[in-house]
Order: sequence, then C-alpha cells, then structure tokens
Amino acid sequence: MQLRHIFGAAAGLFLAATANELHAQTVTTVVNNGPSAELYDMVILGDGYRSNEQTRFNQDVADIVAYFQNQASVYPYGEYFQCYNVHSVFRASLESGADDPCANPVVTRNTVYDAEYCWGGTQRCLYIRNTAQAATDAALAPDTDGRVIVLVNDTQYGGCASTYAVSYNGSSMEEVNCHEWGHSFGLLADEYDYGTSGPYAGGEPADINCTASTTGNAKWPLWVGATGQYGTVGACPGACYYPPTPLPTLYRPELNCEMRELSRRFCTICREQMIKRFHQEVDMIDNPFRSPGGSVAQHSTVIFGFANRIANRPHEIQWRIDAGSFFSGTTSFYWNVGAATVGNHTITVRLTDTSPDVRNDPSNLLRHEFSWTVNVTSGSLDPSCSVEEVLPSTLDGVEGNSSTAFPFARTGEMRLMMAYGPTALGVSGPTRFDGIAFRPNGGTASLAAASYRMQAYLSTSRNPATNLSRTFESNHGLDRVLLFNSTVAVAARTLGASSPSEFVIEIPFSRPFEWDPSYGPLLVDLRLISSSGIAASSWDGPISNGDDIGRIAHQSDYTATTADFPASGTQNFALAMSLCEECEVGPDAYAETEAGSSSSYPFNIGPNRTLMAYDRSLFEGDFAGRHRITKIAFRPDNGNAMAAFSLGLTVDMSTGITAANALSSTFNSNHGADRRRVWNGRIDIPAQPASSLPAGFGVEIPLQTPFEYDPAAGPLVVDFVVTQGSGSPGTAFDGPFNTGELIGRVFSSSPTATTGGAAQNFGLVMCVVSEPCPTLPAAQDRAFGNTSSAFPWASPGPMRAMYAYDETSVATTKPITIQHLRWRPISGATSIGPVSYDVRIDMSTSALASASAITTTFATNHGSNLRTVFNGTVSIPYTVLSGNPRDFPLSIQLNSPFYWNPSVGPLIVDIRSNGIIGGANSTQFDGFNGPATYRVVHQSDRNATVADFGPQSFAFSISLCGEDCNGTAVNYGAACAGTGGMPINSTLGLPQIPNPTFGFRLRNGPASQPAALWLGFSQTSIDLTGLGATNCFLLNSLNLASITTATNASGIATFNAPIPLDPFLDGGIFYSQWVAIDPGAPRPLPVITSDGQRITLCF
Repeated sequence: MQLRHIFGAAAGLFLAATANELHAQTVTTVVNNGPSAELYDMVILGDGYRSNEQTRFNQDVADIVAYFQNQASVYPYGEYFQCYNVHSVFRASLESGADDPCANPVVTRNTVYDAEYCWGGTQRCLYIRNTAQAATDAALAPDTDGRVIVLVNDTQYGGCASTYAVSYNGSSMEEVNCHEWGHSFGLLADEYDYGTSGPYAGGEPADINCTASTTGNAKWPLWVGATGQYGTVGACPGACYYPPTPLPTLYRPELNCEMRELSRRFCTICREQMIKRFHQEVDMIDNPFRSPGGSVAQHSTVIFGFANRIANRPHEIQWRIDAGSFFSGTTSFYWNVGAATVGNHTITVRLTDTSPDVRNDPSNLLRHEFSWTVNVTSGSLDPSCSVEEVLPSTLDGVEGNSSTAFPFARTGEMRLMMAYGPTALGVSGPTRFDGIAFRPNGGTASLAAASYRMQAYLSTSRNPATNLSRTFESNHGLDRVLLFNSTVAVAARTLGASSPSEFVIEIPFSRPFEWDPSYGPLLVDLRLISSSGIAASSWDGPISNGDDIGRIAHQSDYTATTADFPASGTQNFALAMSLCEECEVGPDAYAETEAGSSSSYPFNIGPNRTLMAYDRSLFEGDFAGRHRITKIAFRPDNGNAMAAFSLGLTVDMSTGITAANALSSTFNSNHGADRRRVWNGRIDIPAQPASSLPAGFGVEIPLQTPFEYDPAAGPLVVDFVVTQGSGSPGTAFDGPFNTGELIGRVFSSSPTATTGGAAQNFGLVMCVVSEPCPTLPAAQDRAFGNTSSAFPWASPGPMRAMYAYDETSVATTKPITIQHLRWRPISGATSIGPVSYDVRIDMSTSALASASAITTTFATNHGSNLRTVFNGTVSIPYTVLSGNPRDFPLSIQLNSPFYWNPSVGPLIVDIRSNGIIGGANSTQFDGFNGPATYRVVHQSDRNATVADFGPQSFAFSISLCGEDCNGTAVNYGAACAGTGGMPINSTLGLPQIPNPTFGFRLRNGPASQPAALWLGFSQTSIDLTGLGATNCFLLNSLNLASITTATNASGIATFNAPIPLDPFLDGGIFYSQWVAIDPGAPRPLPVITSDGQRITLCF
C-alpha cells in the first residue's frame, strides 16, 4: 500500500520527530557487491527492537536478503541482486512493537521511529512518524540512494511505502517487503481494485502499471496480446484502488500480480519496469580497464576489459574501433594496434541486456557503453613479441611450401588443433612465451580489416605431433590451460608483398605458458567462435616436408569433440607460428624507445672481447627474485636493416662483484663466483629488414646452458668473446651512453685480452628471456635455514610428508610453471649419497587461506588442481658438499609441469616415500621454521589419510627450477669388505644425456691396488665363495665391458665415461660393479667386490 493514496502527494512532509531516549547504533554491511557510488544501496532500519533483540533484527535482515536473492517467484530481484549493496543500521528502542491508535484499548509503544498502524484509518497501513530520526540513522550507512526499508518488530500484519518501505516482521515479512520495495524502488502502483469509489474522472495516470486505456495500448502496446504471467497481457478492469465498475475505471496489465496480491509473481509490465529501474540506477559495465595505460606504440597489443554485472542474464557484448561497425566480443578485447595511424583512437564497448522481459525501452536504458581514448605513437614490433621462436624452426625467415584458410580465412565456427613436435623448436630446453602469432601467405600485399572471436587452449600433447587422436581432448596434456578468450582485431594495412610475410595476427595470453619439449609436442587448440571480415585469404605453413608437425580440425563447430578433417588420421601440416617470448628489457627505459647512442662492439667489429654489466634496477619491477635466463637478444641501431652474419662466439655470464658503472678494466675481476659459460660455438644470425624505431631484437642468443640470476645479489655480467666471423650485420647496435644509468662496459679488439680500456658508462639495450626460479622460502635463496628434518629424505622407511608454502614465502610476483623440485642437505654436511628413493609427489594450490591453516587430514589441504607430478625413482650420487647454499643435490624433474599462481593460495608439496631403496643416507635436509611454512606428516604410512605429526611451522628449503632429467643410479646387492671397509659403488654425477663429466667411482677400496669396473646388461647375484671370494657376489652379467684401472692411496678408483648427446640412449639400462685386489682381505681369494648399481639413462 502506498502512503500517498491515504494522504496525497504531501504524505510524510508533516511527520514530526518524537523525542525518545536514543541508544547507540550499530552499522553493518550485510551484502557488499561493490563500491556504493556504483551500485544501488539498500538500507534496512529496525523499529521496536529492544537492545536484547538485536539478534532477532539481524536474522530478519538476513531473511529478507535471502528472500530477495534466492526466491524465484520474486523475479527479477534475485536476477539483478548483484546491483545491490545491503546495509543495516540497528538502534535499540525502549519497547517492542508499534503504536495502534485503532485498537481497543489504544496501544502505544516507545520506539525510536514511532511506528504506527492504522494510518489514514486503514488498519494494515503501518508507517513511521519519526522520519527525521530515520533519515539521520539511514545516513550512517555508506549510501542510501533514498530508498530505506524499516522493519517493525510486531506480529500484527501491516506495511506501507512512501520515502520508506515499512513492514512488520511477522510470517509474511518477506512478501510484504517485496511488495513495498516494488513501490519504493520500482515506482510501481498498487493494483488493488478497492479503496476508492468510482468512476475514474482523471487523465492517464503516471504509474507504469496502471492505465485508463481500455486496451492497454496507451501504456504497454508492445505487450498487448502476449502471454503474460497470469493470462494474456491487455487491460483488466480495476486497479490503483478503483473498482471494475462503475466505468470509466483504471486498468491493470494482467489478472494478477505481486502488486495486487501477496505471494504472486510480478506481472509482465512490472517485471519490465523493475529491470529498467535496475539499469537506470546501475552501470552494468563494471571496472573498465586497459593495459598498458598511456600512449602505446604501433605494432603493440592493448588489452581492454571490464567486469559484467549482468553476466548471468541474456546479454550481448560488442566492441568498436573508432567509427567502425560494432562486432561481437567478450568482456576482454585485445587490440593488435598494428600499423594504425599515429594519433588518438577510440575503443568502445557496448553491453546490452537482451532480456526477453523487456520490449519497451525507447531510452535504451538496457544499453551501456564505455569508451577509451588511446594515443598511438610510432613504433616497431612490440618488445614482448620481438624476441621469438618460429615453429617449425625450418620456417624462420623462410616461406612454407603450402598454405591454408584454417582458421583466419573462415567466417563460420571451427576448431583447429595443431601440434609441434620437440624437433620443431630450434633451441634445446624449455621456452616461456606470453603469446603466439601467425602470418599470411608470402606475397600478400595487404590486410583487410577483420575481427575474430576465439579461444586458445595450450598444453603439452599426450600424443606424437604426426599421430594425433581424432578425439580432441585425448591429445591434451595435464597442463591444458585456456590462455585467450576474447576478440582479436586486425586493422587494414599494406604489407608489401614480402615472402615470407610478417606475423600479423598476435594472440596475447592471459599469463605465460612454458613448454618443455622433453615432455612432448606443443599442442595449440584454436576455437573460432565467430568472425567479421577476412584479414587475408591464405595463411602460411609447411606440409609433408618432414617437419614434426600435425593438425586435425572440425570445420563447422568450435565445440566439437571429434575431428572431421582430414578424413582420417593426422595431416602433416601446421601454420607457421611465432612464440612471443616473455622478455625483460634492460635498461627498461628503452623498452619502446631508442636509446640515443650505439656501438659496433661486439657484433660488427671483427674479433673482440666485450664485457657489459647491468644493474638490477635497469630491469622492470617484476623481474624480481631469482630467474633462470635462457636467451639474450640485442637490436640494431636506429631501426637499421641488418644483414645475415655468423660469429664464432663464447659468452660467459655471472653475478658481478663490482657496481655496474664502476667496472674494473681487468675483465675477470668483474666476474662473480657463479661465472658460467652459456654459449660456446658458431651462431648464425638471420637478416632483419629496416623498421620504425626502435628495431626488433634481431640478434638472439639462446643459451646452451641456462644461467640462474638473482638480481638482489649484484649486477648481471655478460662477457662476449668473438673469435671469427662470416658476413657483417652492416649496422651498429642500440644502447645508451653517459646517461648516468647503472650500466657499464669494458672492451678490447683482442679476443684473448685479459684487460681492456677504461670502463665506460655504456651498454647495449638487452632483452632477457627467463623464467622465475625461486627458492622457498625466499629468505633461504642464498642462506641456509634455521633448522632441518629427516622427513622423508633421511628416513629409511615409508612415510607421507606434506609441506605448505604461503605466497609470502616466494620473492616473485609472477605465476610459476614448476618443472623441477630441488632440495639441499643441512648446513655443515660434507657429503651425501649414493642414495635412491621410491617416491610419489602430489602438488596443488591449496584452498586454505594460509599455510598456517593446514590440517592433519591430508585431503582437506589440497586444492582442486591436485595433480600427481612425479611417481618413480630418484637418485643422489655421491656428492662432496661445498657448503654453498645454492647446491641442491636432490633434483627431481616432474613428470608433468605444475602451474602455481602464488596469489591464489599456498603451494602444497605432498611427498609419499617408500623409503630408501638403494644406498644409505642419515643426513638431514635444510629447512626453515617460520610463519609462512607448515607441514603435517605420517611417520610410517605413505598412504595415510590423517597425519600423526604436526601441524608444525616448518618446511624444507626448496628450489622450484632446475635443468636435469631423472637419470638414476640405484644401489643393490651386498658388498664384501676389505682393508678399506665396506666398498661403495657410486657414479660421478647422474646418467643424463649429455653429461660430459659422467663417470664411475669406487670408494672404501684397498689403497693403491689394481681394480676393475664390471659392466653388464642384466642384474645377477652369483655367489663367488666357491672361487675363494667368501661372501662376495657377482651382481651383473659382465657382458658389456670390463675396464681395468687402479685405486689411489685413499682407496678410490674412478673411470670417466662421458655420455654423448644421443637421444637414442634415452631410457637405456645397464649395471655396474667394482672389483679390486686386496691383499689384506679376510678371504682365500684376496679381492673385494662392491655393491651393484642399476644405471638408467635419461634425456
């Protein structure tokens, strides 16, 4: 019931405040869907609740919120509830209930807002007199938007609405509030047909759900004749308090409605009005953003996006570039700027509620738009994609022998899956990239404007690239991830008909993807949802030329589960694809601008030695924490063309020991102890055409041996020695000179020089491709922890040990693709191994709020992305420990990579050990007792579900990156002792392909005696007692080799056996054992034999 029906339009203006004793108020935000300035704020007050009834008030508020949000019959309240914030303000009254002047006897109650029944003589009209106090209290909430609910603590049915929607809190409380909120918020009229005698003598009423038209065409012509909630929409006589007769009267849209009778649905016209009111009050485009901000260079990518407040409602999202046509999209849009003209451009998003419940919206209330103005500046290829790997590598700078229309020359849906085998990548080791790009067929003169709404999923394929399953999902690996779900727009521009063409369609990822070819092929699953225009009619790629590639497709359904192309099997074809590698530019001030100076050293000057140092401050802020550098790159000066050339080159890297801008003229004096040769050999650099400024990083040096760099430890030193060359780049290279930045260079024209000229404040602009390589906890990156543990690495029997690491324990802000786990022994340990374990490791991102919330029930600590990342054998060879905290001798390459985003939750490392299966170890492993690390353990059962130890504030120091595969050397069988004690069979390093320093070692043998290494293809256990070698055993078949050598004065014998780079050796197994003459051995035949080792090679 509306109060204005009783008192007219001036209702409430004469209401006076009543002097009451005021109690303190409590303000609570019950529902927080976003900033009050952007949403509609509902405020709920309580009247007639005493101080001891606050709990009842809180429950009443919760019941109303739940009813509005979840009750389907009060649609559309729940469907648009995300547009509300709800606040409550509680101020206690001296008495419960409300006044009732119509009761006999009269009821009076001392309440804070002076609620009263029987307004205007209508018993059920319940309203408040002290509106001034109500306004004061409602203003205590963050916002009110002028709409306030007042709950009155009384069991008598009643309610009324004007400025305030007032209702009792009895059994029909929720329904009464639903009705009254229709008045206050929806501006809806009562559809009662009583309360006023007819006939109606006025004009067309203002209320949307009430008309004087006998057909309804005056108010809702678009709905007349439609099937409504209660019969056909039209004009039902009797509404707005006027009875059906006498005529003329007022009419309602349908036979019934919530605004006519409680516990009914809103009628069609009321639904439409409420939805329009939501849109009138709230902008459904929430939190619009763009990245990067500010001006952007040509050929870069700009990401636009927003949060959709009506994501659960029928809607349409469209985007537009400048004054072009709108095209369909999603909540994010990736604009490939390309060669867009320099100057301002406008990107507009349009969000339209397409609800079938709204037909009459002449003011377009259901349409929302937001525009960004983007200033485009002159630029070359975006730095994020200027360091790239082309797949297959045979097409780097070379046109493919075929082309295809899939998917960018198609206008309908399709699903295209392409696989690139390990040999398609031109470098060894993993690569980390944050986008992919494709190029049209060579000779394409120009691009037409086009847009493609698509999804891109990537993973490491389960199947060979040339033999994919016809069932799409059967090819995806465990690391399958959606990296793009948006629209790519291509601007019309001239290409120049070059062959090969440039990569023009760039698909940036929501986060980097790391591919290690040793796990299997790279799988790219492109799903074209819709498109507008065709950028080019054919797209480059090779077919049937021996490349390790393949594709399957469904030509008309992006959601298809099986392929319909080719007719069978896998086609030996894939698009030429560029992997846009994640790159940090140093100095970062020149990431998108020219540095202003240049030098021909070291690439355009002949033989020379050039050392450059870069302070950590020169790299972007997110280059924080230890990183594993896999590639470095440099760019020509001034956008110059660069000719192809070759160099004989060595590159050493280290963490510098002097300031980058205060180098010593003695080259080696600038290097730190971690100096490492990262390239040694010939390198071929392809030509690069001239470009706008700055040029792309055309000189790419993929490191043969990655370098771990911690920016906090000192500057990055890069030391080049060029010994010979073929061809010349014909250009100097870009870099800043005398700018005061923390950068430095020493150089000499002699490649064998030990000293150079005076250090200069100069360095080439360098792009660094790397992956995070953190140690957990971060404080233990270069220092041992404060405690240690045996669980499980020094425990001989089975156990289950679960470790949790908070996001605060990692020093990088980047998500991490974990491919290795490494542990180290306690500080002070002098050696370890040989020892082998049978172990399973599960990992997940925990749903726990923090590591400290870990429970003794193992399963409850894991998150939804739980994955078994390793299940097998791992070995530690005999290792002399140097006391360096960077030595992690226990290294495990995971069977499948694990992606951890520290901002989502703690990292769980769940180790299930069967104990030591070969060798022995009593050395505990290093760890840390602190607030960000916790563990629980079961000390005797690897399959336990509940821990019997912990929770404890402790976790191992653990490195989350490495280089090595899981070669194993597992000790077995028994040795027979001699004068040196019990002989021990071990290896020099692990049997990894390649390993130039691999070998075999005997320890605890007799001093200075002949010895032999026995190698065989199978394991045996032959008792040699009958030959006089009491308690000695032959432990292999001795059908591979017998190699003679001798022990030294310490009883140690070694044999060096470098393992070549031959992938066909992968998985090879053989067995080793030592035998030595020992004149003092306690047996008739004076020999000793060691235990055996089962050697498994890995690549």
